[in-house]
Amino acid sequence: MESDPKLLFEAQTPLGFTVRVTLERRNLITTLKHPIMVGREAVVKDPTDAIKEGTQIWPK
Repeated sequence: MESDPKLLFEAQTPLGFTVRVTLERRNLITTLKHPIMVGREAVVKDPTDAIKEGTQIWPK
């Protein structure tokens, strides 16, 4: 697979599929859909500990 300069990160989900997030998509998500997620990229990249521990990643 070619390297995409707009790719912010790529992560493997606990279900075994790959999620790829571009800078453009992250901006859409953090400005319109889930502004509380600004600066929370590390949690999104590796949520496995939060899932195992039952940690609430963002409030309802």
